[in-house]
Formats: sequence, C-alpha cells, structure tokens
Amino acid sequence: MSEVLGARCESPHENSFRRRRSCPRVVIQGDMLDRVLIFVRQVVGPYCGGSEEGDQLRSYLETIWDRYETIQLNFLGVETTSFRFFYGAFGPLARRYSLEGLLTKLTFFELSQQEELWLNRAIRYSLR
Repeated sequence: MSEVLGARCESPHENSFRRRRSCPRVVIQGDMLDRVLIFVRQVVGPYCGGSEEGDQLRSYLETIWDRYETIQLNFLGVETTSFRFFYGAFGPLARRYSLEGLLTKLTFFELSQQEELWLNRAIRYSLR
C-alpha cells in the first residue's frame, strides 16, 4: 500500500535543525511508512508556550516514533512558542534517542529563527 504524505528536505547544516520550506511530494511504499507530516497545531493547539504543551507533543511523538522512518513537524498556525515548550518536547527525546537519532528522525517546517534557536538550545542543554 502506498500513501502520499510529503517529503523530507535535507539541510546543509548537518548538526542543527533548520527551517525547511517547500519540498516535493513523494510516494511511500513498504511495510514501515517512510514519513509522516504532523501539524503541531492539530496536536497541541496554537499555544505552545509551556512545558505542558511540550510534554503533550513529546507523548504523541513517542506513540508514533517506531511507525515512521521520518517525522515531519510543521509549525504553521502555531502562534506562541517558548524555550520551555521545546525543552519539554525534545529534551527527553534527545536523551532517549541521541542527537543523531533526532537528526535522522525529525524534520521541522515553518520555524522562526527564534524558534530554531530555542530548539537547538533545548536539545543541547538536555544532552549535557
């Protein structure tokens, strides 16, 4: 069975999460699905300002982690974010799966420069 879900854009920055814009669509085949596109607003809502919302996103990601080779997170429509949100969502994932595991599994779309900074710091702080 095949599905069309989206594509992962490669970043020229191998050790950091970068903003991804438009990507070509691909057809997914095989037993394990290649990728899934998640709109964070649909999982958490437009407010992602605290660690509670981060925990909510992390919990959701853990339930689907093994089903997909790549998980794409689109922040379109999210109005408020904070460092606490990114630390709550991605800090535990970084400790559990390592930086390499996150770089391999997760792709981010529609992040501002400030949100990229918070995301990178949250992951870096959690791996200390």
